[in-house]
Amino acid sequence: MILNGYVRSPFLRAVATLSSGNALVMAVPILAAPLLGRLYVPADYGALAQYMAPAAILGVLVSLQFQHAIIAERKERSAGAAAWLCGCATDCGRAESQDGESHPDLCAQLFASH
Repeated sequence: MILNGYVRSPFLRAVATLSSGNALVMAVPILAAPLLGRLYVPADYGALAQYMAPAAILGVLVSLQFQHAIIAERKERSAGAAAWLCGCATDCGRAESQDGESHPDLCAQLFASH
């Protein structure tokens, strides 16, 4: 009977949603490992690791970890603004990193359009 009150709790429902999403994200590479192990040789994994390590670090720096602000916002409008800001920061970082040059005009257009 106490369990029924917890199941209807919006907080626990949100926690369950986030937890199941994280579990799914973690399960995909584990489930794909046997298939990928048959397709690629260890040298290919080494090349992938050399690419993914800097890409993961740059991804954190470029997005400025704004995804945490989206979750922390209490109002839907504020969360939408934080999501937009996260997208703009990521797009500006992508525009800068693709050819090695900065494109401040693109970033200015993105921020001016909102």
